[in-house]
Amino acid sequence: MSRKLKETMVKEMSERFSEVRRRGCVVVGFQGLDGMQAVRLRRRLSERGGRMTVVRNRLLALSLQQLGVPEIEGLLEGPSAVITAEDPVQAFKAVTEIMRETPGITLRGGYADGKVLDAGSVQKIAKLPDRQTLLTQFVTCMVAPAQRLAGCFNAVPAQLASVLGQVKDGKEKESKEKESPGS
Repeated sequence: MSRKLKETMVKEMSERFSEVRRRGCVVVGFQGLDGMQAVRLRRRLSERGGRMTVVRNRLLALSLQQLGVPEIEGLLEGPSAVITAEDPVQAFKAVTEIMRETPGITLRGGYADGKVLDAGSVQKIAKLPDRQTLLTQFVTCMVAPAQRLAGCFNAVPAQLASVLGQVKDGKEKESKEKESPGS
């Protein structure tokens, strides 16, 4: 491969992975994957908001150095593919789901928030609920005490009204009983 072609490829990879510092990525090995499996894998990733790029390790390493993310180089051994998504957790989840269905895919690790993660860490993060679910759980926890307090404040007048209603019913019953025997 000519030097000019390599420079062009490194430039294209730098453009493709320019957001890797912010979005993160997952590095997988795909040895033994046939063409149809690769197409299905890319389709599944696309459905989940991910994108797989098969890379030449050395050229990606040069690209990552230009981007200031050389830490990922340690994950590049043998046939490699880089999977990116809008959110790194989304990419982690997609890869772990697809790994169960597709033999030949091996998880090497990932990159998120400026840190290289080993395969075990990626799998642990993939088990976490998605961002929307976590936000919902957080808001529910924050609102629950206020709802209980409001319930207490509402309960006191409701109980008072109930007691006053019972007193009123009792007085009406008493007055009817007084009127009935004298008739």
